[in-house]
Amino acid sequence: MIVQVYGLTTPDDAVMVATLGADHIGLVAGVRGRTPDEVDFATARAILAAVPPGVKTVALTIADDLDEIEAMARAVQPDILHLAAPLAQFSADGAYRVKRRLPGLPLMQSVAVTGPLAYYVAVNFAGVVDYLLLDSRDPDSGQIGVTGLTHDWSISRRIVQSVLTPVILAGGLHADNVAAAIQAVGPAGVDSQSGTSRADNPLRKDTERVRRFIEAARAG
Repeated sequence: MIVQVYGLTTPDDAVMVATLGADHIGLVAGVRGRTPDEVDFATARAILAAVPPGVKTVALTIADDLDEIEAMARAVQPDILHLAAPLAQFSADGAYRVKRRLPGLPLMQSVAVTGPLAYYVAVNFAGVVDYLLLDSRDPDSGQIGVTGLTHDWSISRRIVQSVLTPVILAGGLHADNVAAAIQAVGPAGVDSQSGTSRADNPLRKDTERVRRFIEAARAG
């Protein structure tokens, strides 16, 4: 079971999360301030450099411009590049073009599970990328990820059963529901962002929440 913790903004938090046993440590890297937890390239490099060997680093971009995506990947140098542009602007063909530009760099693709159509979107990407991340979308704001909301796990389970690509389940997961999510979906991994953040500062990680999430995921 891959345990992925997202939203790292400081080297100290990255070390803490890795020490507690996370397999993947993720951050959002960019220069346009698209999300509150986005860090610049220099900060991203410092965070990833602090991660001990054996833990994979993941850098997310919301960009849909291929030059911007490539520039981020080359500047930050993550182990895995996470593509999370709105699917209206970015397709499986776009992911294929990224792969051609950055050969050898594994790709993770976000798919918002908003209904049955998500199955076909995920299957389409599965033939191109190395990981699928199934996330939730806020129906009011349209935001994908960092919503604290779960989605229809039966759709996610259908995707898991239909593709060979490892699927990481995200969307409102925390220590109290991750075991149930694993049992319901059967993913290759689970992801937490808001469920492992501090209540008083969402940009920092809560040691106890991280510890409990990782333990519950392992037990699940």
